[in-house]
Amino acid sequence: MSAADEIRHYEARLNREPGSQAFAALADAYRRAGRLDEAIARCREGLDRYPAYSTARFILAKALIDRGDLAAARGEVERFLEREPDHEPALRIAAECA
Repeated sequence: MSAADEIRHYEARLNREPGSQAFAALADAYRRAGRLDEAIARCREGLDRYPAYSTARFILAKALIDRGDLAAARGEVERFLEREPDHEPALRIAAECA
């Protein structure tokens, strides 16, 4: 599936199910497509509704890194690691942001 198809798929799903946690998958698709502002906004909106959703927080951290906002990414990774302290990819990102 192309990035554009993936984005359309998750946008349609969220239109059908606005409360779905699929916002995180859409945000990650936006991130991989270079649509960082949209990825960050989607994660923040979703985390307002689901603050304990670790996957969305991790995607947000990666999007912030991609945008070059290491300080904000560090904060998100630290919050993620509070819930999942042994998550190797998050530990690597935390080291990147240090």
